[in-house]
Amino acid sequence: EAMTLEHVLTMTTGLECRDSFRYRWSGLEQMKNSPDWVQYMIDLPMAHPPGTHFEYCNGATFLLSAILQQKTGTNALAFAQEHLFKPLGISGVSWPSNPRGITVGYGQIYMRPRDMAKFGYLYLNNGLWEDKQIIPSRWIKDSTRKHASTRGPMDYGYQWWTMGSGAYTALGYYGQFIFVVPQKNIVAVFTSLLDQ
Repeated sequence: EAMTLEHVLTMTTGLECRDSFRYRWSGLEQMKNSPDWVQYMIDLPMAHPPGTHFEYCNGATFLLSAILQQKTGTNALAFAQEHLFKPLGISGVSWPSNPRGITVGYGQIYMRPRDMAKFGYLYLNNGLWEDKQIIPSRWIKDSTRKHASTRGPMDYGYQWWTMGSGAYTALGYYGQFIFVVPQKNIVAVFTSLLDQ
């Protein structure tokens, strides 16, 4: 009950979430094998008070997708296609849903590197694309600044990894990256198939 949307955005839910590479994805497999992924996540025990401890949690991002669907009446893929991908001229995106029709959210989104760069460029330009404000500039600033300390080389914003220099990155499974470095006016995209 003490958990807020900001805690979910910043991976500081306090949930005993064991679904990252550190745990060999065991919690993620348990969630995927459960009949109700949302219920699985909210039934996890609390390991810490919300907001006090960073723990990367794929299930938290799935919860964001479920919240978006509940509030908008459409899944995250359809929402992104209408409000993000279409204005950016991005097509051919694949992003699966769970058995209940909720976009997984945490990963498995397939798009061309050029389109990943468009997303990074949108952020570099404070949400502006061809003279149209696609994402509020305030959200760009808030989401890409440090909100949680990870006790590692990078910190965490709202679903972005942040660096002290003002740069930020989206890090994806198997070596998919979008780096944004505003001070240098750089967006860099990398794709690979690293064996973890």
